[in-house]
Amino acid sequence: MAIGKSEEEKIIAAVHGLGITGDDEGIIEAFGVLLTNQYADYYNTLSFEFEREVLKAAGNEFEEITAELLISAAQDCAVNTLGGIWASPEWSAVVQPYVETKEDVIHGIVAVCNALGWGSIKVTEIVPFEKLVYEAYSPYEALGYVEKYGATAKRGKCYMLAGVAGGIQHLVYPKGSENKSVAEVRPVAGKTDLVAMARKPEYLCSDEETCIAKGDKHCTFVATKI
Repeated sequence: MAIGKSEEEKIIAAVHGLGITGDDEGIIEAFGVLLTNQYADYYNTLSFEFEREVLKAAGNEFEEITAELLISAAQDCAVNTLGGIWASPEWSAVVQPYVETKEDVIHGIVAVCNALGWGSIKVTEIVPFEKLVYEAYSPYEALGYVEKYGATAKRGKCYMLAGVAGGIQHLVYPKGSENKSVAEVRPVAGKTDLVAMARKPEYLCSDEETCIAKGDKHCTFVATKI
């Protein structure tokens, strides 16, 4: 059974049904990884104020370099977090029954991200080993930027979701796996070195083509080969 819209909705409902909550320190132990339950505004402030301080000290010509650093950090996080989710028992119970292809894995990962409230993401194009395009309609970074600074950005501000796009491609279509099945590329909990994998990126979100922080209606991310 491949993953379509109705299957995504079932996955989201199932994830919500797991009763995932944080402890007194906001740490969530679920899907084989450690997540945090924190205010989006807190993360946004750290990210955007870091960026603004760099540009204040070094000049606006460093804007793209600073964005690339934030996206790269997000991609490392995505490979480790989403790779851990894919390898987890919860994935096996909630998502794996719907997975037939590598493309199903992408839709399954996006469904879990949506269940966790990361941005109402919709996959619009998948070209295996070449490109992933998805849109986000309520991304916390862009919405937070608009609330704090207004829709005045010259470039996209959703660094986390940009890195996630590249991380998904890196996980699902690793180099040399063209003839491997989806089962053969799935990470194995406790055995797959996701840290090492993250340090050898083959994909990067090269462009956030549209962004709410620039005044667009939604955000569009394109992950391609480096």
